[in-house]
Amino acid sequence: MPIELDNVPRREKVTLLVRDLGRMLKSEQNVKASKHVQSIQKSAVRMNRQINDLLDAVKIEKGTFQLELKHSPIFGVIEDAIESASFAFQEKEIQICAHVEDQLPAILCDFDRILQCLTNLIGNAVKFSPKGSLVDVYVTQQESELMFRIKNFGPGILNKDRPHLFERFWQNNKTAHQGTGLGLFIAKSIVEAHGGKIGIEDDAGPGTVFFFTIPKRENGTSAEGKFRKAI
Repeated sequence: MPIELDNVPRREKVTLLVRDLGRMLKSEQNVKASKHVQSIQKSAVRMNRQINDLLDAVKIEKGTFQLELKHSPIFGVIEDAIESASFAFQEKEIQICAHVEDQLPAILCDFDRILQCLTNLIGNAVKFSPKGSLVDVYVTQQESELMFRIKNFGPGILNKDRPHLFERFWQNNKTAHQGTGLGLFIAKSIVEAHGGKIGIEDDAGPGTVFFFTIPKRENGTSAEGKFRKAI
């Protein structure tokens, strides 16, 4: 049954388009037609992400961005983030390997926002990776927090660019056409909202390593306050 879109907000129209294109891909038997549908879906996913990033940036600036905290399993976050980035790494024939420490506890967090943060960082790693290379995702437990590390084997980041990486709308001149410049800004805001830290390792060898931490908390009574303080 066709969906009536005349009175649907633009953001929801794109979401519905992504969903229906996914259904078409599952049922499409013609290889040539399937490739066209996949190309359209990839553009729709990118558009949907850009719209959501712009809306989130406005909420962050206004201090109206909220966290919904619950105890969430780490493996679920990792699996969903890799699935969300699947278009990008399949296109560049990149292998993503997850290295997750055994017996990690569930953490009190906003699952969707941590997923958004991790997806942004994985997508960023893939974007700057050579074709056919590797992206590693590490999750380890420390005394009072969980540490996430995302490593690629790309050209690395110039020292002069590092202070600007998490600024709103900032982009390297070579990649200014590839997004909104909001992904790392939003990731930083999400991590700091949870009371964690985010950054880039100084000596990553070949490539680049981004990291962020999420504290192990028993309850979330101060999460909103931490978020407002962070922004």
